[in-house]
Amino acid sequence: MQIPFYKTRNVRETIQLGSNLAKILMPGDALFFFGNLGAGKTHFIKGVAQGLGIKEIIKSPTYAFVKSYTFKKEIFYHYDLYRAHDTHGLEALGIFESLENPRSIHAIEWSEHLNGKFPERRLEITMEAHDDCHTIRIHRVDPEAASLSAVPSFYKRFDTHAVIQKHCAQVARAAMAIAEAMMRLFKIVDVDLLCAAALSHDVMKLQKKHAEAMADFLVEQGYPKTAALVRLHNVTALLERPKAFDTVEKKILYYADKRVAHDKIVSVQERLEEGRKRWLKKGAPPLKYTSLEVDRAVLKLERELFKGLDIKPEDI
Repeated sequence: MQIPFYKTRNVRETIQLGSNLAKILMPGDALFFFGNLGAGKTHFIKGVAQGLGIKEIIKSPTYAFVKSYTFKKEIFYHYDLYRAHDTHGLEALGIFESLENPRSIHAIEWSEHLNGKFPERRLEITMEAHDDCHTIRIHRVDPEAASLSAVPSFYKRFDTHAVIQKHCAQVARAAMAIAEAMMRLFKIVDVDLLCAAALSHDVMKLQKKHAEAMADFLVEQGYPKTAALVRLHNVTALLERPKAFDTVEKKILYYADKRVAHDKIVSVQERLEEGRKRWLKKGAPPLKYTSLEVDRAVLKLERELFKGLDIKPEDI
């Protein structure tokens, strides 16, 4: 599965992306930057600082190694490890100690020099300069979210049928198409979390209340953040628990699932009608909500997700 990345075409856009990312950062977050000279790391960090509300001018602390800034009740640490060459020197800088400060946010340039000594929860930001743009991959590493590499083990454990696997793959493709369009507007989407949830949401499809069952399994495995998305893909969840859809990733996964019938991407109307026919064929009891109520809720979400994007639902 191809994971989308950001593209910025000038300094202003790179700073804007950094500022947008800052709006979802929490105390304790650490950003590890990878990329060659000229990749735009410092400009991105300027944007992060601006988004955090820091008014001071941000310059890369190439010789001092670190510069700290106070915002609200937290500290923003900006490290530049370009001239750091050994772990002992890094320990003397206090970088590992400061990373343990729960009231701080870190941005670390040239993270390669840490030799893999990263906290288990982090954001890895890989930047590359090209002739006409910069590509930026924001990868959140979180032990509470299932990685893409874990998905095949789910299929194997529950002997998930190939047809269901194809359905999950198509849901993931639809979700990535929406996420990529949002990313062209520099909106922040956790594509790793979203893709893993999409690929695993129907693993236990043949079981009763499969969404809840799979979510419970993910929680047991230590992946509550993935479970939070999977739990909400049931067709009536949008009406039953509207306040639970508090992230863009939850909304995208729910909607993407309502665009795939078996292993084909179709319109919302086609998908919901196909689902209703299967429900009646099984002789299941009537749903709590009418077909009209469900259709209206999903189409309202569709309008919300596609507002301002450069693609339309039929483009997926």
